[in-house]
Amino acid sequence: MEKLKIIASVTKFESEKFPNLKALGSVQIGGIVIDNVRVCEREYEKDGEKRTGTFVDFPQHKGKDKDGKDKWTPIALFGNSKDEEIGTLLKKDVISVVIEAYKKSEKTVKVEKITDIDYDKDKINAYIRPVDSEKIKGAGSIYYGDILTINPVFLKEIQNKETGDKNLVINLEQRKDKENKYKDIVYPVEKGLRAKFNEACINSYNKNLEAKQEHIEEKEFSAIEDSEFYKELETMEDEVNKPSEENEV
Repeated sequence: MEKLKIIASVTKFESEKFPNLKALGSVQIGGIVIDNVRVCEREYEKDGEKRTGTFVDFPQHKGKDKDGKDKWTPIALFGNSKDEEIGTLLKKDVISVVIEAYKKSEKTVKVEKITDIDYDKDKINAYIRPVDSEKIKGAGSIYYGDILTINPVFLKEIQNKETGDKNLVINLEQRKDKENKYKDIVYPVEKGLRAKFNEACINSYNKNLEAKQEHIEEKEFSAIEDSEFYKELETMEDEVNKPSEENEV
């Protein structure tokens, strides 16, 4: 166990198109980076008075609910289901570090903080369910150090062009960058962490595939509901089929 470290990098700018958006940045939580973190200033009402406050928005995944309507869910969930207090403390610490960076006078600022939160960086679990799709073999969530849940995580099969061997690899949430290339929004930066993520996902997938084949009733741990998930597959298969990019150092 060790104390969790948070690093926030923020760049301020002005936008006529999005006047409330004041800065963009990223947050590193342990060995995980969350990009596309936004700092906004918005009006709100308290005690009958209108005030202006600074808010931090985190990237979300666009999916579908059971009625087929758009539904936005966080890509990275703070904490874990067994200890909600950790999630509350972590989110509060992350927001405070981001706002501290934003409040400084420089245009681009990096702020670091050692929190009071203990975490095990080597504790990595996953829940990946098999799915009936040609391009996507499984989907679910990754649980990192009991402090973060990453979802949705897709498991896809790729073929080595030289050997013809097929391998399963994880596909994390991605967005297009300025060069029109896909880049992970939440990704590991510690050396070897992506490989550990991949191993945990494959192990969970194989276990649940065997259970499915044996008609054993499975217990649901994923943050994605079945009814929503299969509707998402219909619209996400082409996007998930794009090449994965390595983001760790």
